[in-house]
Amino acid sequence: MATMTIAERQFVQSKINQLPRDRYELSEIYAEDWKQVDCPYLLGRLVRSEIAAGRLKGIKLDGRKSNNHLVYLILH
Repeated sequence: MATMTIAERQFVQSKINQLPRDRYELSEIYAEDWKQVDCPYLLGRLVRSEIAAGRLKGIKLDGRKSNNHLVYLILH
């Protein structure tokens, strides 16, 4: 399975660190940078695998919304 590069991981971690504790969809975490995401499905898989491996801190998967989009909980 593909993994994020160090630069990609650092970018996502910086986005996570800027947000207050709450529940977010991935598009909300990426905010204005979401427009540059070529494949949201692949990015979601990569983020979930990074969380599961413990390489992204202060975030966990927190279920799905009624529209079937995944929701992440920012922990700080």
